[in-house]
Amino acid sequence: MYTIGVIEMLTEFTARHFYDKLLKVLGGSARHKADIIKKGYGYAGSVADFRKILSEVGIDEKKFTEEVFELIGEDKDKFLSGLVELLEKKTGKSSFYFYNRIGEIINKHAKGYDWGKY
Repeated sequence: MYTIGVIEMLTEFTARHFYDKLLKVLGGSARHKADIIKKGYGYAGSVADFRKILSEVGIDEKKFTEEVFELIGEDKDKFLSGLVELLEKKTGKSSFYFYNRIGEIINKHAKGYDWGKY
């Protein structure tokens, strides 16, 4: 039920970290990369809350972005479990902890979203 929201949040999170690579291919430079990672263009609240979780459990965002990027192409039904499994392996915290924290983020930032469409 929350998978689409999680996919959208994590896609935005990942895009912010690859922003400089995109600009380089286009011949530009990412002079504002730190601001893009922090503020971005979309999903500001959910991405900020997700970044906070990563910080709290001691995960390096840059390294994590490389690892989690592979999940984006996964089947949406396996995406959330794959994300939680990765977080669990990296930290030793229980899957319940991460399902709960991610659920809190989605509930907080997706009020009024029609989850039934997905």
